[in-house]
Amino acid sequence: MMRSYILRPAILGLVSLVCAGNAVSASAGKQVYSVEAVSVPETGEQQQAQFTPETRAAVFRGRRIELAPLDSVTAKSLLAAQEADKSTGRAAVPRQIGFAREVPALENPAAAGGQLAWQAQADGGQAAVISIASPGAAGIRLGVRIFSLPGKAVLRVRAPGDAEAFEASGEEILDLIEANAASGDNGEAAYTWWTPVIETEEAALEIILPPGVPSSTVEIALPTISHLFASARTGWKATGAFAEKAAALSCHHDASCYAEWDMASRATALLTYVEEGKTYICSGTLLNDSDKTTFVPYFLTANHCISTQTVASTLVTYWSHRSPSCDGSGYDANRKQLAGGATLLYQAESTDTSFLQLKSAPPGGVVYAGWLVGATATDLAVAGIHSPGGDRLKIAFGSVAGLSTRPAELGGVLRHPSGETRTHIKVDWSDGATEGGSSGSGLFDSARQKFIGQLHGGDTPVACSGNVDYYGRFDLAYYDKLHEYLNPAAAQSFRLDVTRAGSGAVSGEGIDCGDDCTEQYASGTKVTLTATPASGHTFAGWSGACTGSATTCTVTVNADVSVTATFQQAQAARRSLSVQRSGSGTGTVIGQGITCGADCTEQYTAGTKVTLFALPASGHTFTGWSGACTGSTAICTVTMNADTSVTATFTAQANPASRTLSVRRSGILGGSVSGPGINCGSDCTEQYASGSQVTLTAKLPLAGLLKVFGYSFTGWGGACASAKAATTCTLKLDADASVTATFGW
Repeated sequence: MMRSYILRPAILGLVSLVCAGNAVSASAGKQVYSVEAVSVPETGEQQQAQFTPETRAAVFRGRRIELAPLDSVTAKSLLAAQEADKSTGRAAVPRQIGFAREVPALENPAAAGGQLAWQAQADGGQAAVISIASPGAAGIRLGVRIFSLPGKAVLRVRAPGDAEAFEASGEEILDLIEANAASGDNGEAAYTWWTPVIETEEAALEIILPPGVPSSTVEIALPTISHLFASARTGWKATGAFAEKAAALSCHHDASCYAEWDMASRATALLTYVEEGKTYICSGTLLNDSDKTTFVPYFLTANHCISTQTVASTLVTYWSHRSPSCDGSGYDANRKQLAGGATLLYQAESTDTSFLQLKSAPPGGVVYAGWLVGATATDLAVAGIHSPGGDRLKIAFGSVAGLSTRPAELGGVLRHPSGETRTHIKVDWSDGATEGGSSGSGLFDSARQKFIGQLHGGDTPVACSGNVDYYGRFDLAYYDKLHEYLNPAAAQSFRLDVTRAGSGAVSGEGIDCGDDCTEQYASGTKVTLTATPASGHTFAGWSGACTGSATTCTVTVNADVSVTATFQQAQAARRSLSVQRSGSGTGTVIGQGITCGADCTEQYTAGTKVTLFALPASGHTFTGWSGACTGSTAICTVTMNADTSVTATFTAQANPASRTLSVRRSGILGGSVSGPGINCGSDCTEQYASGSQVTLTAKLPLAGLLKVFGYSFTGWGGACASAKAATTCTLKLDADASVTATFGW
């Protein structure tokens, strides 16, 4: 079984839970928690961390596989790919320090098995050794694909000839693989164990079986290695074709120069991990919990560094990764590499949070950092402790510019599961900056030196001040899930979510919705919410945990609750327009919503301008308006500021004694039109009494003989147009009229 990593000496009497009154800018009733930092002693059981290098005798030299040196074309291609990754944004792409190289000679179990020369050992067991060299590498990690491995096996990895080796049992390796598969990953990567970093260009893998365990139970391949072009051996500076083109900023402050920040510095680790054979570096922080009886190695970094269990299983951390003294050279004497991976307990893309539990205890001398959950005030003094470019720990100083949504260059706004969109803390640096490799590092409240967030990204620094970075909010992650691990004994708290339908705002203690529509409260807290409609709107009522239409509501938060405030557009006053017609004549009045005749009344929003048109019937005239319209022009516009009436007067025209009918013919060969008093040919005009009905008949010439040749009467025009091609037309002469008869082929 794996060795226990839950150890706690009596020193944890230093841990305390600070009540809400001791926190910065705490809202009344709102849960605010704080846990103090605690240091792990240099001696004792806690110092015996798993997966750290120890002196162990090598079994024998074994087989050696040397990969071809990288040619300049390949190196340039890999460099171009690395630069392309960088161009997508420093925050979205962590700093890469290694790339994948294939090992064809060990690509499958059959090939690898042929290279494993098993030898009997003095204790009756067996051992096999294989070395892989990648010329020019600053370090190397072996990707061991596990097909079958006995739990009693022991795997060691070391630089050939080195007395120190990293050791892992088959059981420990199988535990990692089972965790990967349990997370839902069934790909090749899930079944690959990545060795710790060996800081030379060659690594030897030793497989040791105890007596009674046959070598046939070992079925592995080593199809891929990660070739590191930067490691601790090079001061994490890229070498060869991968060397940085631009010099690092000169204003990074050595964290070892600030004794008051010693605790936070010793809680910060440089970390490396492997994804798709590429090795990356980030930073992270070891966090304390409120339990005084255990040491649990909870570790927090950025989600854009580690977001899956399979990647978490490749984790290697470096502790006391700092200079031995202020601006000193080399590393602290307590610097340790810790392998063994981690369990991914929680991850959130919205706050860029990954919360892990290390598989083995950190070495003695490290610190479990204190943390703070509460209001993060604008202008709060803060410090960031990080490893820019993998360098020894540095520190930057600045202040909180405010809570912020995730900026576009970091992928755009994402809503936290709580409903909050302001998922980040925006920091203005006054002295210092961060760089690639700083991702995931901690932000600390300067006054209390407590963790409040982890670095997502920000400006690419070109100067030593005036840079801006964005840190994922620890408090959101805490309330979402982390409290279950870091503070399980705390008083229960619940979330209040406010949503709005329509235009308006809701305010209350910790709520300003608008922007901040979610808050966490201690169980039993009473929160009074006030609904304020926007201009031109009214408050319609509450739903959810609040009901009714009063603009205030008090809700007791004794479970996760939600409230919706509904706003609606205010109804403008309505005004009525009534139209009448008068006089001896007839006609129609039309306008927006009015056709009077039939529809003479309409309702309008107050202030609407309505244009009316008076249209007299044939033989009638419009003589004028009265009421809200005046004058004799047939068009009138009325503004509906009150209920309004308008009258249009029409007058019938006097009938004249007689009407004139004029007939005209059209056609190449002619034709005739006849009727009472009309014989057109020769007599095409006649006078009739007003109101007379006259029937006209169209006839073809030559007694219709031309009809056989297609010549015909084609239709009426003028006052007889409605008769179309009928040979007769009857019309009533209420006015002078003209008629056209058309003949043709």
